Amino acid sequence: MRIAVSGFGPFGSDTYNPTAAVVDQLVKRDASLAAQVFEVSREVVDGELPQWLEREHPDVLLSLGLAGGRTAMAIEAVAVNLVRFAIPDTRGHHPQAGAIVDEGPAAYLSGLGTDQVVSLWRTAQVPGYTSFSAGTYLCNYLFYRASHWMSERGGGRAAFVHVPYSTVWVPNPARHPSMEESRMVEGIEVLVRALRAGEL
Repeated sequence: MRIAVSGFGPFGSDTYNPTAAVVDQLVKRDASLAAQVFEVSREVVDGELPQWLEREHPDVLLSLGLAGGRTAMAIEAVAVNLVRFAIPDTRGHHPQAGAIVDEGPAAYLSGLGTDQVVSLWRTAQVPGYTSFSAGTYLCNYLFYRASHWMSERGGGRAAFVHVPYSTVWVPNPARHPSMEESRMVEGIEVLVRALRAGEL
């Protein structure tokens, strides 16, 4: 089974994005994973995501994104065909309405069973839950784009996991929850093992 993982770089006022470090650690521990860290840019995702997927042809894509303020890892249940950026992306794009893919489906469900994912995390004592909104920024955008690419080509599953701030960098520790990056890595490794064992 070919498994790919992706993360994002910094964006907005968040000068550190733990997903880039988590992806780096995952690949160091498992060189068979395909990996990519994307700039938080609609233009970059549109250009680089399909090229990367075409090159790697993953059976499963596990994408990661930062959601500052969340308290644990969250498996996203759905990607919606809506683009509405709360802040400009790294290249200044700031769309306020519209579809990600014209005439595309309204939404795609996660390629992984969310209840199963949360159960695996619970067994491994990794804090996690199911989220029913990936937002309307680049995380949802990439999740939808990847799901659509796989749907159009008749194979592969896409899933998205949001993570909280890392203990390495928290903008305001008194207000914002955080999580150790080692736990984030463990949370994804649990899913990788389950996928390879045919349990997910």
